[in-house]
Amino acid sequence: MLYYIGKRLLSMLPLLFGITLICFAVIQLSPGDPVTLGTSLNQEADADAHQKLREAYGLNKPLHEQYLTWLKGLIQLDFGTSFAPDNRPVIDKITESLPVTLWMNIIGLFFVFLIAIPLGVMSAKYQDSFFDKTSTVILFIAFAAPSFWVALMGMIYFGLHLEWLPISGISTYGSESWPLHERILDWAKHLILPIGIGVLGSIAGMSRYMRSSMLEVIRQDYITTAKSKGLTNTKVFYKHGLRNALLPVITILGLSIPGLIGGSVIFESMFSIPGMGRLFFDAVMMRDYPVIMGILTIGALLTLIGNLLADVAYSFADPRIRFGGQKNA
Repeated sequence: MLYYIGKRLLSMLPLLFGITLICFAVIQLSPGDPVTLGTSLNQEADADAHQKLREAYGLNKPLHEQYLTWLKGLIQLDFGTSFAPDNRPVIDKITESLPVTLWMNIIGLFFVFLIAIPLGVMSAKYQDSFFDKTSTVILFIAFAAPSFWVALMGMIYFGLHLEWLPISGISTYGSESWPLHERILDWAKHLILPIGIGVLGSIAGMSRYMRSSMLEVIRQDYITTAKSKGLTNTKVFYKHGLRNALLPVITILGLSIPGLIGGSVIFESMFSIPGMGRLFFDAVMMRDYPVIMGILTIGALLTLIGNLLADVAYSFADPRIRFGGQKNA
């Protein structure tokens, strides 16, 4: 297992290099640049000032030199300096915003597992029942509804109409001096809407995958054989069927991590959450290339690690993969 993980970690390096190269090229194709945006509203900015800013940002160099300079900094864990007026190091901005996004996504994945898997299993167990049909209709509606529209409706109803939940930020102003249990409750109130709405589509999709996987597994010959040996339906369903049905769901979960991270851009911007998604949105609007590249690199790395964790979980769920890896090692 350790050999497999080490080999996968090494294979990530060229893949991460290719991702950063593509991202850098795509960014350069976008219209506008930070110098033009920064000087467009300043009537005193002439061509000379425009050129000096390009030299200060290093934008006057050929694209391959700009990329190599950025790549050298990346090897030293230096993402450069932001083009924003604060001129702060990119790594400092990411370090401040990354924990918020990570915790929101970890909590979101926990609730996806907690709700979607049992819901899919119960729908498969009671196939074509009233519960199965009702949950299918509700989940398809939740999956099809635009997330930003659901977020707006939630903000209007729960935040403005009922005034149950706050609709911006992650804490109340001045809550730093509150007792710990009050601060935790305050954080929970602020995160219910963005996390709940953010995982709604994932829960809908994952539960349907789980249902389909369970229905396929329980029709296999080995399930019939287990029942013929006198095992109870409950034991066959949960012990023999559930474990094998989790295999494709684990793979899909690893592939859904980029979607959760990408969704942070929408919800953090709408709910004014100081996370990596909102930082990315602001950087794109300002054409802050170092911040954009830093966030894309971190996002790509987290996605690769998420896929690795999904493969490791897959090997634990299926002993054939684990034993095969040990023989090869």
